Amino acid sequence: MRFAKLILVFMLLITLFSCSSNSDFRSKSRANRHRRGSTPKSVKFDTPPNVHTSVKPIYPQFARDMNIEGEVILKVEVFEDGSAGEIIVKRTLMSGPGGLDEKAIQAVRKWQFTPATKNGEPISSWGVFSVLFEL
Repeated sequence: MRFAKLILVFMLLITLFSCSSNSDFRSKSRANRHRRGSTPKSVKFDTPPNVHTSVKPIYPQFARDMNIEGEVILKVEVFEDGSAGEIIVKRTLMSGPGGLDEKAIQAVRKWQFTPATKNGEPISSWGVFSVLFEL
């Protein structure tokens, strides 16, 4: 009985510590979600936003079977913390639910960016990025 209580307390402590370590990320992500689209379309900066870490998009099996290749061009709002805000498809490859445009957007949401800077400080801005689908 004591051993079961000890395990229960241990599991509770692990849960509490894991939740608190991710709370900053969750609160920033939640705050940025409400800011999507709030950055002016034309922002002057010294250095443009760049991709720091990218994730490959999921390539749907139907697109592979049909030998669909190409690139999706996206205009991405990049916040000061390097996360993606609003994403606009500038050149489509295959729109619609489950299409390659949607898969490209899902991948870019997971990307981490180096934000644009002005006077050495990170700022929110827009950048154009491509997502390549090739077999």
